[in-house]
Amino acid sequence: MARYPTLVPSLSSLMPDSADALDKLRDLVSKDHPPEDTAAIHTHAMALVARLKALNRAANTATRVCKDKTAAARLEMDQSHLQLQNLLYEKRHLEREIDKCRQFACVATFVVFVSTFMWNRSSIYQDVPLYSLEEFKRLAPEEARTEEVLADEHQLMLNQLSFELAERQRYAL
Repeated sequence: MARYPTLVPSLSSLMPDSADALDKLRDLVSKDHPPEDTAAIHTHAMALVARLKALNRAANTATRVCKDKTAAARLEMDQSHLQLQNLLYEKRHLEREIDKCRQFACVATFVVFVSTFMWNRSSIYQDVPLYSLEEFKRLAPEEARTEEVLADEHQLMLNQLSFELAERQRYAL
């Protein structure tokens, strides 16, 4: 009964009644009791048995009520726990989103800085120091400095960059 504290008052009020009914029933069937009218004894015994059955039903009802209250409390607790888990999941999700936004802000700041720095320039490759056109014509392989390449400014720049990369890789080794 210690597990169900709400049951204690209900069942404890039933205990003296059931003990009293059992004592009276024992008195009726004891050998010390003189056999009077058997029909009266039988009627009195049936009334005591009916009282014990009623007390048993009351105890079962009290137990069922307590179990129902316990189930309701457990359901409420489970729902609260589920809500807590959902809120924690949402919190973690929002924290990740905030981190993504902060990272994006850092990248956006860098892009703004670079674009501001490079605003007057058409491309970043123009800041890379290259061999001059005369040095390129003198040092580059023949297929990189043909008349067609020298006439096409875009292809000339591509060939200069390729030659510069090859030279830097050669010096790095």
